Amino acid sequence: KVRRTMNKYNLSQITKVLEKIISYNVRYYRTMRGMDEDKLASYLGKKGQYIKKLENGELKANPPIDTIDKMAWALGVPFVAIITDRNIKNEKDE
Repeated sequence: KVRRTMNKYNLSQITKVLEKIISYNVRYYRTMRGMDEDKLASYLGKKGQYIKKLENGELKANPPIDTIDKMAWALGVPFVAIITDRNIKNEKDE
């Protein structure tokens, strides 16, 4: 399955999709928690501008795994919540 998926999509496409998922989820959970960009950034040792750029898809690359993990912790959600497409229904929903 993995090989077939990798043949179907190139790394650039996967990276772009992941970028959109991460930016959407970070903004979603941050606003749900009533947290501003500066507060979330402070947990990462970064400036609020970093979160703004991440949420707007303006970073040059996706954040490293350890940064995603810190964001998830700061937002009170599991790591997988940040990298999972919230629009995909799981089998229980069908």
